[in-house]
Amino acid sequence: MQIPAPLRAALDEETERFPFRDLAAAADELSRSYRDSAASPHRPFTPLEALAYALTRMPATYAAARFVFSKTPAQPRVLLDLGAGTGAVAWAAAAQWPDLERIVCLERDPEMAIRSHAPSARQRQAIKG
Repeated sequence: MQIPAPLRAALDEETERFPFRDLAAAADELSRSYRDSAASPHRPFTPLEALAYALTRMPATYAAARFVFSKTPAQPRVLLDLGAGTGAVAWAAAAQWPDLERIVCLERDPEMAIRSHAPSARQRQAIKG
């Protein structure tokens, strides 16, 4: 499953801000840190790390959320995404249920919160902090 074209375009645009080797190194370091130090305290992502995270994890998260949502018989009116990260679940919800009235994303990491938004301004309510 492909992520929506506007989301892919936004990620592609952000990717131009960093050399590919830096993004690849940041993605490798994030993966290694997850494997090696599960108990380490969270620190905010840098802009480079947040983008590397989005590029490597967002497509799979989006696809998994779309799959789960496709099995949900209900048509929700509001989605509350706690720990929204990249906003992949918000994008998946908006794609699955275009009539959602509102999507609220809560994310404590400022660099991740930049990406935590629904594709529709009508639905969007991103809350940082």
